[in-house]
Amino acid sequence: MSNRTFTMIKPDAMRNGHAGAILDKIIKAG
Repeated sequence: MSNRTFTMIKPDAMRNGHAGAILDKIIKAG
């Protein structure tokens, strides 16, 4: 069985270009 994670990135984070860094942290954490 696989696990899924639902992530909401707030609009201000998207606007400031932080989405990539946030996703990198999630991916590295496993």
